[in-house]
Amino acid sequence: GNIIHFVDGADVGTQDDVFAEIGYFKDEANYIVGKASKIVVTDSSGTVLRKREAIFENGTGNLSQVSIYLANGSAATSNIAYNQYGNIKRLTGPSNYKGQRYSLTYTYDDAVFTHNTSVTDSFGYVSQGSYNLKYGKVVNTTDINNNPLDYTYDQFGRVATIVGPYQTGTGLDTIQFEYHPEATIPWALTQHIDVYRNVNDPIETVLFTDGLKRVLQTKKDTTIHAGEDAGTRDVMVVSGHVKFDFLGRGIEQYYPITESLGKPGVFNT
Repeated sequence: GNIIHFVDGADVGTQDDVFAEIGYFKDEANYIVGKASKIVVTDSSGTVLRKREAIFENGTGNLSQVSIYLANGSAATSNIAYNQYGNIKRLTGPSNYKGQRYSLTYTYDDAVFTHNTSVTDSFGYVSQGSYNLKYGKVVNTTDINNNPLDYTYDQFGRVATIVGPYQTGTGLDTIQFEYHPEATIPWALTQHIDVYRNVNDPIETVLFTDGLKRVLQTKKDTTIHAGEDAGTRDVMVVSGHVKFDFLGRGIEQYYPITESLGKPGVFNT
């Protein structure tokens, strides 16, 4: 049932016709028969427009090599190696003009052997991360420039706070999240630190959803120009809420308005 020949006739005439021939890797003993190992795309005159080949491992079906052919007939080849758990252990890119190949080496946690704890490239640059195994989510990361990101989670595994590089060690959160599924119209609040005006007065965004996870309304902190002689005013810009019919189709959407601060969980009707 795999596609082996595909034609796109496009517009009238043959000058824009495209043909694809596809071959597949087969490991019938392990019921692996659906992975494309070769694809050649040609035009109506038979000129090759694109050619790609792949090699897969017997037994697992893991992709171990990809070769993309260039106009001069040479191939840009990448290789992938796996550990005993099926995780990518090493990714090696195509050769450059000097024959050098950029590579990435991956390591994983030693508890469930699933979560990527470090990536080291061929220049020796390292990025790292650690995980909350209860939720399977990242707790902190450090990039190759040694910039940290820290995450906390609530009892349901939802992100509660994020601390970025500039707030690390200050006791301040870069972003805070609140969730209110118990409300008549469920809503969530995001508070982003405002380092330019007041770190204790965050920039807030509110999102209202229904039981089908459709966004009904958003509210966002903003400053508006209230008039030539009135200066500026801090308000919430409220999107026009959306109404749906019994089939889930949008039937009404209102224009956005502004409202005063201090009513994040109040759905504006």
